[in-house]
Amino acid sequence: MTHEPASGNTRSITPRNTVGRLPSPLPAFVAEIKKIFEPWQISEYLAKAGWTEPFDASVYDEDDYDPEEIEMERKDNIRRVAKEMMVIERAREWLLGESEQ
Repeated sequence: MTHEPASGNTRSITPRNTVGRLPSPLPAFVAEIKKIFEPWQISEYLAKAGWTEPFDASVYDEDDYDPEEIEMERKDNIRRVAKEMMVIERAREWLLGESEQ
């Protein structure tokens, strides 16, 4: 896929082709993180990492919310959690050389 900014310059955007490789400024960032933290500290943090709270249908009053709206919120929550899990797994690969199979 090619993206053309308003200036007319083009740049290639190929996220699928970067699997297993670090995009440009990330190698230096990863190296710096590895200097600052011990592997056990990174591992411990990543084991607890996650930002999205699990979906809780009980916070929705069925008198105020349509069941379809509640279901859309549940699905959005699942998508957010899945994205976070992917980010955490990628961080584990980059920072610890691990991959959960």
